[in-house]
Amino acid sequence: MGATGEIRQKLGLEFEKEGWARYYSHHDLMRFFERAMRRADLPVRLTSGFNPKPRMVFLTALGLGVNSKCEHLEIEFTQPIAPEEVAGRLDKLMLPGMRVIDSTRLPKRRKGRQVESVTYELGGFTCAGASSEDLETVVNGIAAAQTLKVQRFSKKSQRTVEIAPSIESLRIEGDIVQMVIRNLPGGMARPDEITKMICQQCGILPSGISITKRNCQIAW
Repeated sequence: MGATGEIRQKLGLEFEKEGWARYYSHHDLMRFFERAMRRADLPVRLTSGFNPKPRMVFLTALGLGVNSKCEHLEIEFTQPIAPEEVAGRLDKLMLPGMRVIDSTRLPKRRKGRQVESVTYELGGFTCAGASSEDLETVVNGIAAAQTLKVQRFSKKSQRTVEIAPSIESLRIEGDIVQMVIRNLPGGMARPDEITKMICQQCGILPSGISITKRNCQIAW
């Protein structure tokens, strides 16, 4: 999609989304930031066409119900503006459960950054009824599996995806399951899928399990 105006500044915004804010969908976030940037009177570069939108890109789409300590958004501007100014204006407009962490300058080239891996923490298994011994056995079994196939559904199709290669590590620290997922083109594991596997094998319901996105490894 084309855009109006020259890129004079490009910034990366990092923010948190927790509590009730974890139920905001990806589309909700897009609409919120569109409105917030207008209200903050920021010189955002717009797409061309009959319905111009701010030129911004989320590096990952967070699943519904997942807390995040590290959401990343790239924004293009038509005028130079200090990163701390952008962070300050937007932080005042954040919804409950959201907070701006940082804003940094990025090269003005069009190609954006890529997420290499994501670290998640899954908690609440023992409170949901799983014993520590069963949890450890199940997690170690999933971590050692050579193949893990899941079914994914869309409005028009169903497909089988192999996710084992994308699981870089899966281990227990106390009552917390820590998982690092690599971003592979063949299929990236989703934290809710691993949570469901663990719950099924432990014989518990996933309703009380918390999922938190803790860290992203990002590269050009």
